[in-house]
Amino acid sequence: WGAGYIGIYVRKLFQDLGVRVTGFIDTDIKKQGQDVDGLMVYSPEEVNMEDKIFITADRKYYNGIKKKLEESGFIYLKQYAFFEDILPDG
Repeated sequence: WGAGYIGIYVRKLFQDLGVRVTGFIDTDIKKQGQDVDGLMVYSPEEVNMEDKIFITADRKYYNGIKKKLEESGFIYLKQYAFFEDILPDG
């Protein structure tokens, strides 16, 4: 979640680790349907329960993103996680 510069950076990190990223999710309608760094940008409404979501958006959006995902039935740390969830403490 997040098709900005941080999302692109994290995508490259994942790619280097062999993790396949299939697209970005963004609430910015100007980005939706566009190609960002070689991947399609989808609206949150296009997400399905089989997707695994990694959120790189600005922290100020976390509560809204979490609410939207959980209302759709996604489970925190099972089907979605925030960037800070993988960072070591300290």
